[in-house]
This record gives sequence, structure tokens and C-alpha cells, in this order.
Amino acid sequence: MKSLSALEDYIEPCVNGILKAFDTVIAGASGGQAHVEMQKWLHYFASDTVGELAVSSTLIRSISCSFPETS
Repeated sequence: MKSLSALEDYIEPCVNGILKAFDTVIAGASGGQAHVEMQKWLHYFASDTVGELAVSSTLIRSISCSFPETS
């Protein structure tokens, strides 16, 4: 458990990044309801977390977070 808590400083920005991205997508939707492709966003989150732990680099912070909605 001690080793996991040591990684918190690296993982917390990734959590904050995905929450901010969700807020951005939802704010841009009509009526406060948005289609959020969770599989895509969780893939970004996993990639960001691994990237942050390995080389201190993330995807979510480097993209605009405004993806076209797909059905």
C-alpha cells in the first residue's frame, strides 16, 4: 500500500484531467446531457496514467478534448 500511495502524485493529475475533459464535453452538450464514449476516454486515461508513470507525459493534457460525437 505504501508504494501505491507514493504514486498518488503522478496519478492524481490524470484523474483531474479526465474529470476536466468530461466537464468540457458535458458543458458543450445541449441540455447538459452528452454522449460520452467511456471506452475511448478510459483508454485515454489508462494511456495517460501509464505515460505519466513511465515518462511524465499525457495525452489528455495535450488534446483539445472536443471530439466529434458518434452514434
